[in-house]
Amino acid sequence: MREVADNKPYMHNGLFPELANVVMTYNTGMVKEISKGNQITDSKFPHKSGMIQKMNLTDDEVFDIVAFLKTLNSYKYRMHPPVLSKL
Repeated sequence: MREVADNKPYMHNGLFPELANVVMTYNTGMVKEISKGNQITDSKFPHKSGMIQKMNLTDDEVFDIVAFLKTLNSYKYRMHPPVLSKL
């Protein structure tokens, strides 16, 4: 999960450009599109686990999860303490 905010797009097929899209998709229970014709064997239409359930998170809770995930990034440019003058 480290550096997750800098590793977009998300999902196995790059479907989502933002972390919020991923969290919202899981929040809805990953409603699956109905595949047609040759899409039945297409990896963009994977089988969904029966363990994935609708979470009913509020918008604030989704925002909080995304904010937490973004804290897993390291800082590319770390702040250095200021140099104090000698008295």
